[in-house]
Amino acid sequence: MGDDISRNSMGVYGSKYIQTPNFDRIANEGVLFTNAYVCNPKCSPSRACFLTGRYSWQLEEAANHIPVIPPKWKFYPKLLENSGYTIGYTGKGWGPGVYYGEHNPAGWEYNNISLVPPYKGISKQDYAANFDAFLTKRDSEKPFCFWFGTHEAHRKYEKDSYKKENKDLSKVTVQAFFLTMN
Repeated sequence: MGDDISRNSMGVYGSKYIQTPNFDRIANEGVLFTNAYVCNPKCSPSRACFLTGRYSWQLEEAANHIPVIPPKWKFYPKLLENSGYTIGYTGKGWGPGVYYGEHNPAGWEYNNISLVPPYKGISKQDYAANFDAFLTKRDSEKPFCFWFGTHEAHRKYEKDSYKKENKDLSKVTVQAFFLTMN
């Protein structure tokens, strides 16, 4: 679950500039959505729509930016858990906001492992290691559902951080609709 990214931000969707080998591998070995839309352009409400399968106008106070998500709504991870799946998440689950229940609507939290980020504004959570911890702990005989939610979209950007990676900005392809904006 990534905020503020476009399909052109991933290699599997055609990005030539941004290398996303792990995302591409998951997409190629799992499910790749080719025609999906969000019901709400804001963080928490969009996640609430995704988790409940409901439109924003059906979510009452859960459609606010810092909402309360009522206990009456059912979340797909919990429904999967009730059907025998092991569920978990790393990074940003559902939120910000208030929820009721024994865990975040996205699943059981796996955010205990951290790392030293390469740039200012990058999360200290080691997403991959936390996912490995989930895989190690789960029963390998059961199916699983794991939510990966990045924090980086809403971060402060370190000036010229692209230079640390020797990125050539002249190779970036800007989507056509940005070029026609006034």
